[in-house]
Amino acid sequence: MRSLMLLLLVFFAGTAFPQNASETGIIAEKIMRSLARLDNSYLVKLKSGDYQRAKELLENVYSLLEDLRNPDVVPMNEVSFQQLKESVKYEPLSSNRIFLIESASVKNHFVVHQLIEILDLLSFSEERVRAVEVIYPWIIDKNNSLLIFGSMKFSSEKEAVKKIIERYR
Repeated sequence: MRSLMLLLLVFFAGTAFPQNASETGIIAEKIMRSLARLDNSYLVKLKSGDYQRAKELLENVYSLLEDLRNPDVVPMNEVSFQQLKESVKYEPLSSNRIFLIESASVKNHFVVHQLIEILDLLSFSEERVRAVEVIYPWIIDKNNSLLIFGSMKFSSEKEAVKKIIERYR
């Protein structure tokens, strides 16, 4: 594991501290490319257990870098989110509930706990999975994705959600 840390230091040694948000995004992108090279060229040569630990570390770094690339991204504000929840809660038609969720996701980002609150308002498996499909691309704390599984009622929902999450890794 010490050699992995040394490799990470070598890859990032030349990176200067950014002066603004634009530079931060560019540097984060360069780091992500370097990490991909590290993964493809070096990590695959590790023993299975070491590889799994290194891969977990790498996933955490990717998540942090994604946050750096989008420093101005914030979740839907609480007032708007409460209005969305009220609209979804009192809408009798499933297709209209999904339409409300789709409309909100056009110009907003979400955090996992907001998605879970929306899921708690939906009764049918199909609409719950559809809500995850619509909102998940706009989740800004994807590192908390495992919490979504706890709100799923059936194994078929969990399997469908797993596929959605895997699309965005």
